Amino acid sequence: MTTRLVPALDLGWLYLETKDTPNHVGALMIFELPTNAGPTYMRDLTDHLRSIDTLVKPWNLHLREGLMAGLVPMLDTSGKPDMEYHVRRLALPQPGGERELGELVSRLHANALDLRRPMWECHVIEGLEGNRFALFIKIHHVLIDGVAGMRMFQRAMSAVPSEIRPAPWAYVDPSRSKGKKKQAKPIATEAPRTGRRRPPAPRSCGPSEATVVAATLPSATFSAVAS
Repeated sequence: MTTRLVPALDLGWLYLETKDTPNHVGALMIFELPTNAGPTYMRDLTDHLRSIDTLVKPWNLHLREGLMAGLVPMLDTSGKPDMEYHVRRLALPQPGGERELGELVSRLHANALDLRRPMWECHVIEGLEGNRFALFIKIHHVLIDGVAGMRMFQRAMSAVPSEIRPAPWAYVDPSRSKGKKKQAKPIATEAPRTGRRRPPAPRSCGPSEATVVAATLPSATFSAVAS
């Protein structure tokens, strides 16, 4: 575990945060299920996203607790993460339209993150009309801003559907790694821990008025929608 001071430019995001004004950024990503998706597809995908033992920065950072935490905020790296807490599976009510999705994402985005844990959440949302599902990911502004966040997602993704990469919270960009720093193990190359096969990649899709980046994560072709 390593500790470092919160950068001076980011302190404001902590000092200004209240229960009613959480300071995190979010990204909504919409996908089309593959034609050969089986009945356990969403469960398999969720298991895949949770099958991480070690998080990479900034996904592993949380606020340090202690008597001086309020005066001198510091960031700690976490140990083994609770991936069932960070990656959650939800379902939309019928009819599962854009309105229902918007209402759910609005409620999710309004809730503050637990700063004692690594400061991010990923919500796997199924039941979207048109044979689609969505991911909603939020991360605290202390760790990254919206523009840098979308660039981070782009680096973690691939335009080649057949290429297998770890989830963003386990991905190390080879062009940015230094010395002997090793790439996180691409767990998608093996069967999930449940023994089920890796789910086939869905097609990406996104709102026409959003900024959409077509890309690939371990088991799906994503549309990363800038928020």
